[in-house]
Amino acid sequence: MSQEYPWQKPYHDAVLETDNEKLGQLIIYIEHLIDARLSESCEIRPVEYDQMAQTLTGLSILKTDRMSRVS
Repeated sequence: MSQEYPWQKPYHDAVLETDNEKLGQLIIYIEHLIDARLSESCEIRPVEYDQMAQTLTGLSILKTDRMSRVS
C-alpha cells in the first residue's frame, strides 16, 4: 500500500483538467503544497522526495504542453 501525499490528488485532477484557466490555478496550488511540505521541519523520506520530483516534472510538462497554447 503506497502513501498518498496532499499534492497527488490535485495533480491527477490537473492532468485531467480541460479548462486552461483552472489548470493554471491547479498548478499554482500544487506548487504551493509542495513548497509548504518542503518548508516543514519534519523529516521527508526519500520516496516522498521522489514523488515530489515526479510531480514537479509532470507540472513542467503540463505548463509547456498545455499552458503554452493559451492565447
